[in-house]
Amino acid sequence: MREVEILPPPGPTVLPALPGPLLVTETGHVILPSMRPGGAFELTRLEQGVGLGWMPTPELGGLVLAISDGHALTPILATALTRHALQQVIEDLKSIDAQVGELGGR
Repeated sequence: MREVEILPPPGPTVLPALPGPLLVTETGHVILPSMRPGGAFELTRLEQGVGLGWMPTPELGGLVLAISDGHALTPILATALTRHALQQVIEDLKSIDAQVGELGGR
């Protein structure tokens, strides 16, 4: 009979930075690599800060997370997440924070 090998839980994942360069226009927009499949670049307004809100939605499997810019000037993005998906978002944010810390960011 073979013994079962118990593996440790996977370590934290690393969410890599988008490849550069970041281009900023005179109108306050940025051109950055697209996160959409097959996309090349995206033109979007550069905002500062972020606003978060949430509400429990068991009928959708967890919660709805609402995200806006820090000044609430842009439309809100609302996304349904399971608790597991929320935990992955948190891990991604921790990964970003660690990488920024390594770069000397504050």
